[in-house]
Amino acid sequence: MFFRAHGEGRIGYKQLTDADLGRGATTHQTHIGLFDDILTFLYDQRVEEEAMLIFNNNSDMVDCFFDRIENPDGSFRSPKIRKGNAVSVVTVIRDWAISEPMDYRWYLMWFGLESGMVVFYLFNDHMPDFEAVSRIVDLSQARVKGRITSGDSRFGKLMNYLENIVNRSSAEILEQLEVASQTGASRTFKPFDIEKAGELFRNTGRKGEELVADYLERLKFQKRIEAFNWMNRSQESGLPYDFTIQYPNQNIVYVDAKSTLYRFEQPMVFSGSELQFICQTPYYHIFRVYDLAESECHLKVCENSNGYVPCLCDCINIFKSEIQRYKADLHGIKIQIPPTLEDLRFSQQITL
Repeated sequence: MFFRAHGEGRIGYKQLTDADLGRGATTHQTHIGLFDDILTFLYDQRVEEEAMLIFNNNSDMVDCFFDRIENPDGSFRSPKIRKGNAVSVVTVIRDWAISEPMDYRWYLMWFGLESGMVVFYLFNDHMPDFEAVSRIVDLSQARVKGRITSGDSRFGKLMNYLENIVNRSSAEILEQLEVASQTGASRTFKPFDIEKAGELFRNTGRKGEELVADYLERLKFQKRIEAFNWMNRSQESGLPYDFTIQYPNQNIVYVDAKSTLYRFEQPMVFSGSELQFICQTPYYHIFRVYDLAESECHLKVCENSNGYVPCLCDCINIFKSEIQRYKADLHGIKIQIPPTLEDLRFSQQITL
């Protein structure tokens, strides 16, 4: 995630009561109360969207049901998150609290990100988090409750601490965001996050192509290839391939570099024009560049995508033909394909 605080610049924190946690036979409270001056950017009535919940060195996206009470004069007060009618931030917090001894003290912090996403951070006094946060915020009071503003030195320390937790624990979320930045379609992520991920992915793609160019230079020096052209060397060409390679047998091979910061298994995204080009081209290789976030990057090569992609194109053409019966047409398409498919046989790993 792109972990920058919302311009509101406030972090709220409090020790949760038994009523907040749903503990006790006489407790019927269905919400956890928040502070009036935090999350002011959210709508006043019934916000239902996913929030990030950090707990025990993990971060997950969980449904959040937020609203405020409307006063007779039309103003609003008492922001809160509710249980809702599904798994939510409140129900998850209560499930965790119920699973631990009753004498544990539970704490909740909350704030907004620049993207508009809300973050909740939960911990108790028997977790290592308690000691770590206590070095930043005084948790020794009988009833802990307060807020930290962006002008306070503690604000930056807390944000850095939580960002490190998220970066360690949210590899799957970041992988999904990388794919969403290429397809432009996601119900989970904010447009801000997709836009920023798009910028990051463009840099990833450029770095991947640079590594492929260096690799091809080595092959040329070893006389394993005659020559190569990097189509995007000076600027993005818009072509459905990134390189052409001339082998000693004179065959010209077209290469598309599919790069990712993450593991080999991360889905590859193809445009409709790329798929059509593969179908029309006898010599087409996919260079899968991965582990770009690591100190050692890797490459695997697929030389037989021509067997799989035409079947996929046939399905797309059938779908396009069917919708044309209803005076509709298909313009632009993005398809994500796992590189682990049996029909796509990749080479052994190469270290770049």
